[in-house]
Amino acid sequence: MEPLELDHRQDAKGREVVAVRGEIDVATSPALREELYAIIDGGARELVVDLSELGFIDSSGLGVLVAALKHMRERDGELVLSGLQQPALRVFEITDLTTLFTIEGADA
Repeated sequence: MEPLELDHRQDAKGREVVAVRGEIDVATSPALREELYAIIDGGARELVVDLSELGFIDSSGLGVLVAALKHMRERDGELVLSGLQQPALRVFEITDLTTLFTIEGADA
């Protein structure tokens, strides 16, 4: 089991970015939720969740991302997923979340 590591920065476009390394599961999803909500509630209008180093995601992790997307949209903002790789991308496809999220740089 890989520990969850979160790195918050801004990209070249001035968007807030949270890079996720490791696994998002029932044990680690509360930390991700706290980080994303703090950034959204802090006034971010564009938030990119970089999942290029995501090792695993379960339903609790998917729930956190969907809730964060809703939270952001309620504030007229945009949440984008970036760098989603197989097999995690497959989870988003199976659950039809690829139609809900904007996904950049996915491993097609």
